[in-house]
Amino acid sequence: MNRYDFLIIPHFYNTGGSGKYISEIMITLSKKNLSFVVFGKFAKSFSTSYVHQNINLSISNYPNYLGVPPAKKIFYLIRALFFINKNKNKIRKALYFSDRIILTSSIQLVLLIYLSKLSRNYEKKTFYLFIQENININNSLKIIAFFVKKNKNIKIFCITKNILEKVESIELHGRLAYNKFNFNPKLAYSANKKYDLLYVGGKQRIKGVNFFIKIERLKKYNLLGIGFDKKDQLHFPTRVAFTKEINEYYLQAKILFIPILAYHFCRPAIEAGIHSVPFIITDFNYKKGFDDYIYPSFNCEVVKYNDTNDLHEKFNKIIKNYTFYSENAYSIASDFIRSTNQYNLENVFFE
Repeated sequence: MNRYDFLIIPHFYNTGGSGKYISEIMITLSKKNLSFVVFGKFAKSFSTSYVHQNINLSISNYPNYLGVPPAKKIFYLIRALFFINKNKNKIRKALYFSDRIILTSSIQLVLLIYLSKLSRNYEKKTFYLFIQENININNSLKIIAFFVKKNKNIKIFCITKNILEKVESIELHGRLAYNKFNFNPKLAYSANKKYDLLYVGGKQRIKGVNFFIKIERLKKYNLLGIGFDKKDQLHFPTRVAFTKEINEYYLQAKILFIPILAYHFCRPAIEAGIHSVPFIITDFNYKKGFDDYIYPSFNCEVVKYNDTNDLHEKFNKIIKNYTFYSENAYSIASDFIRSTNQYNLENVFFE
C-alpha cells in the first residue's frame, strides 16, 4: 500500500467556494512537492489520486449550524453514527495512507472525533480541521474541546479573526487560514450591468434561498442565482449551477445579495469586493463574526430578512451612490486580504 504525506477528506465536490479553497489546499501541498491522496465520494472531482470513491462520507456530516432546527441536528447526528459504524472498516483502512489527515469542514465533526479516537490504537496521527462555515461556536467547538482536550494531535483552523479569538478562548489550536483570493484590476465603477442582484448559495436554507425565491417571484429585479441543480435551471431562467468561472458573473452584477440566516464566512462578499461590487446582507448579528469587512452605508447595506420593501429601499440607495459603494467595496476587500497575508495555508502545514 502506498503511503502519502497527507490524506484529504473533502466535504463537497470541486465546485463553488468550498471547491476553491479545498483545491488551494492541494495546490499548496503540490508546490512543496508533498504527496496526497483524496478519500471519499467527492475525491475524484479533485484528484487522480483517490481511494474509496464509492463511500459517501457526506452521510457522516453533522451540520451543527446556527439556523438548523434541533430536530434535524439530532437526525443527522444519529445518521452519522450509524453510517460510521457500518463503514468503519473502510474508514479504518484509509488511515493507513497517511499520518496527516485533512478534514475540510466543521460539518465533519463526528467523523473527526471517530478518527481521532481510532488513531490512538496504533501510530500517531495529526488531524487538521478547517472551519469555514457558520459553526455554532458555543456548542460545536466545546464538543470538540471535550473530546480532544488531552489530544494534542488535532488542530483547528479558522477563517476570520473573530472566530479565531473564540477558538483560542476555549484553548483550541487555531489561526487564520486560507486567505488566497484572486485580485482583479480595478474596474469601472458603473451600475450599467446585466444583473441587478446576484445570489450565490444554491438551495441552502442557511444561505437564505427562501428570501431569494420570494424576490424572484416578484419579478422586480433582473436576478441571477448560482448553485442550483439541472431541474431548477430548466424551469427558472434566473438560476444556474455552481461554476468555476464565477468571476465572470461578478463582472455582470450590480450588487451581490447575501440573505443569510446566521453568520458564516461570506467568501462571496470578499470576491465581489475585489470586483468592485457592493453587497446587501441580511440583518443578523454580524458583529459576532465579520465586522472586519461588513460596513453598512459604506461597502454594503443591511436589510431585514424577508422584507422586500427594505430590500428595495436599500437597493436604490446603493444604485444612487454606486461609485461610492463600489470604490469602498474594493478598498475594504483589498485591505481585508492584505491584513491576513501572514496567515496563509503555508503557515498551517509548514511551521
